[in-house]
Amino acid sequence: MKTISLSILLFFFAIAMNGQPGGFMLGPQLSVDHEVHDYGTVEKGGNGHCKFIVTNTGTEPLIISKCEGSCGCTVPECSMKPIMPNEHSEILVKYDTSRVGPFQKSVTVFSNCASTPILELRVKGQVAAASTQRPTP
Repeated sequence: MKTISLSILLFFFAIAMNGQPGGFMLGPQLSVDHEVHDYGTVEKGGNGHCKFIVTNTGTEPLIISKCEGSCGCTVPECSMKPIMPNEHSEILVKYDTSRVGPFQKSVTVFSNCASTPILELRVKGQVAAASTQRPTP
């Protein structure tokens, strides 16, 4: 009886500590350094690259099975290599800056994360027409 009571007590303690500072996360857990990347204003044809740092804050290997952009203008690259506990990886995103105007797109990340198996990351900004001014000599 004492063993069962102790087991139940430890189970509820583990649930209470899950996600708390100093607590622990059971299974693989995906944490990202930021969920929205704001490019600000980018010139047409300018640099549309950004990256998100993904960390496994869990207790088992994290496997990202797929990354999908919301359209053909948003192309993510992610490694399918398992991310060990307390290790990190990068998700690289390339936004096509050939269209002038505001944009807000998403990248969907599919993984074996115990708490959030599908995570949506976002990119946003404004593409401005390329400057036609020539530098003065």
